[in-house]
Amino acid sequence: MKNRTVIFFVGMVLTIVMLTPVVSAQTGTVTPTATAQGLPTSAAPETAAIGPTAVMTETATIKPTAAVTLTATPVPMLPGGLRLDDVTFNSYDLGKEIEGIVVSAAPYDNSEPPGPVGAPAHLAYEFDGITRLKVIPVEDYQAQWNAAGDNTISQSLAQLRALLRDKPASPRLPLPFLPPVPATNDVAGRVRYLDFNGGSGIAYLGRWSQDASPVLASQILYSFLGLTNDGKYIVSFQYPASTSFLPDDISDLLPEHLAYIEANPKTYLQQTSSLLNVLPNSAYGPDLSRLDGLVFSITVPSEGTLSPGPTEALPTPEGTQTAPAPAETADGGQVPPASTPIAAAAEDYRLLLSADWRWLETAAPTETLAVPDPSLYTIRFNNANGFGITADCNIGAGNYSISGNTLTIKNIQATLVYCGDESLDQTFTAQLLQAANYSFEGDTLLIQLGNDGGTMKFGQ
Repeated sequence: MKNRTVIFFVGMVLTIVMLTPVVSAQTGTVTPTATAQGLPTSAAPETAAIGPTAVMTETATIKPTAAVTLTATPVPMLPGGLRLDDVTFNSYDLGKEIEGIVVSAAPYDNSEPPGPVGAPAHLAYEFDGITRLKVIPVEDYQAQWNAAGDNTISQSLAQLRALLRDKPASPRLPLPFLPPVPATNDVAGRVRYLDFNGGSGIAYLGRWSQDASPVLASQILYSFLGLTNDGKYIVSFQYPASTSFLPDDISDLLPEHLAYIEANPKTYLQQTSSLLNVLPNSAYGPDLSRLDGLVFSITVPSEGTLSPGPTEALPTPEGTQTAPAPAETADGGQVPPASTPIAAAAEDYRLLLSADWRWLETAAPTETLAVPDPSLYTIRFNNANGFGITADCNIGAGNYSISGNTLTIKNIQATLVYCGDESLDQTFTAQLLQAANYSFEGDTLLIQLGNDGGTMKFGQ
């Protein structure tokens, strides 16, 4: 057994560590600043010329820079006109060498396991020799697979459009990803909806597997699937995001752990998804703020507004698993449309999403409860109606809803470790469940409690 910190669920969490969420909050285009995560302090692009080419598989290698911009004369392009240098992004040092490639069309082929392959001509970006980012024409992709009698691409796009339209906090699994993965998406955590420059998409931490086997650290992938605003291009990005809170190998697990997984596979997978939710950005490698930052920085030329997609409900298989509401994410502090919440409260909503809030005190009509160590009691809201909390020696997550400045908090699920007689962990969660509305006094968040319960005060 390796000397590692691994959280494993058997009904309750057996091992708990104190976690402080670390979040990089940006909106829209990322402008990197110096942070604890070591993000670059400048995004000034350096360019590298690509020599003339007449073949679709010509590559362009550039030196690692904060901002990746590929330029050339002439520049390889797709049949629809999109060129390599039309797509830019900030690499956040996720690769020492970035290559942009115009990939030739490959015909649909379902003759070899593990599953069908084939794609139209598209743009691919390799990070140290491994393809991580793709930009694929939607119309050509659908037409190619539909002509072969395979509607996988069309179904995945319909699911993606429905998710971007409705933005459910706990979407059902499997979540979509393109190109298709020849396995089942059975774990998904940290689900959130991110915008890039020219479109939007869904990001999550996921695993694809052939069976309900133990989830290993190496299997977790940061996955983003999006569409440009005009619906012409798919943008997909996938990168490993391992964490030491999952085992490296099945041999790291005790026999009783393996027996529990075999007896309770669905519960185990749901618990693993919940674990991914409550771990902070810094618990993953690389730090999730860098991965989110790359997605925010992607620029693909696009016009118009993304179509809301089909209005009909997609079929729901019996016994379908859903992803738990995200607890703490680097969601960029994005403000939803002005109507949600109403325009007058949009600035307050942006502030609500902008920080890890530390509980300072609760001022009630008869007395004021001062918190001895506010760093032990925190809450972090995200833009998908979820939040994460630390409550002394416990961690947890829940859901919230907002209408104007009315705030409702519900469904708090937390570990139940005994933190001592002097702990305020149960008081903290109980008061949060009484939330009625919220407001700000400068940098102080005020959550007013119902039934004259007083006001919880939070600082950053």
